[in-house]
Amino acid sequence: MYMNIFRKLTIRGVNADRTILFGETTTDNEKQEVYKLRYKIYSEQGYIDSTKYSNLFETDEYDSVGKSQYFIAAIKEKDNLRLIGCIRSIFSDVLPTELAFYIKEPEELRSIPRANRFEIGRFVIVPPDKLKKDYLPRGIVMLFLLNTVSNYAIKKNLLGGYAFIKQSLNIKLRRLKFPVGYIKEYKQHYPKHGVLYKYFTQVNDPVIPIFFVTKLFFQYTENIICNRFMFRREGDNTFLFRSNVYTYILKVLKIL
Repeated sequence: MYMNIFRKLTIRGVNADRTILFGETTTDNEKQEVYKLRYKIYSEQGYIDSTKYSNLFETDEYDSVGKSQYFIAAIKEKDNLRLIGCIRSIFSDVLPTELAFYIKEPEELRSIPRANRFEIGRFVIVPPDKLKKDYLPRGIVMLFLLNTVSNYAIKKNLLGGYAFIKQSLNIKLRRLKFPVGYIKEYKQHYPKHGVLYKYFTQVNDPVIPIFFVTKLFFQYTENIICNRFMFRREGDNTFLFRSNVYTYILKVLKIL
C-alpha cells in the first residue's frame, strides 16, 4: 500500500506494539483492497447477496463513475500493511440518502450549497479476533477514520451532508456523543433491486438517516485526539494510545 498517511496511532499490545495508519487511498490496488474488505464484512453481516459478487468485490455505481474518495485504516505488520477499516465519501448532485429515503431537509443544511455537500458511507471496521488477547479499539479506529474524512472535507470546502447508519452504530454514536443530527421526518423507499436491499430490510437493526456539519465533526474528533488522558502526542500526527485507569474504565463501559 502507498496510502497518503494523515495520522499514526500506536497501541500497546500483549505480544507487541501495533501501529495503525490512517489516510486516503492513492492507487487502484488500494481501492480493490477496500472493495474486498467491504465484501467480506457485508457478506458476514448478511447485508448483501454474496452470490452476486463473483469477483468478491463489493462495489456500486458510485465506485465505477469516480464520484468517491476512500479513506482507510491499516495495521503495519513488518513490511506490509493490513487493511482493518475503510470509509468512503461520495460527491453527487443527489446523494444516496436522498435516493433511499423521502426526507425533510434539515434546517442546518439549508444554507449549505449542494456543491458543498457530500455523503459518508460504506463504513466498515474489522471485528476483533476473540481468540487473540491483543486489544483493537474499534471505537478509536472509528474516531480516527472520521477525523481523517472530516479533515479532508474541510480542505475541499465540503461543509456538511448525509449518511445512513444502522441502529447498532447509532447507539454507539450516541454513547460517544458524536455531533450528528437526526432527521425527524423520513420514509425509507430503498428499491428491491438495490445492492443493499438486505442491509435496509433487517428488522432487528433498522437503518436511520442522519446529517452532519463538517466543522463540528472535525472539532469533536480533534478534541478527543488531543485528550492527554487518552493519547500521548509523539509528533505532529503521531499518537500513542495510553493504557491507564481512564482508558480502562472507557473499555469496561464499552465506550471504546
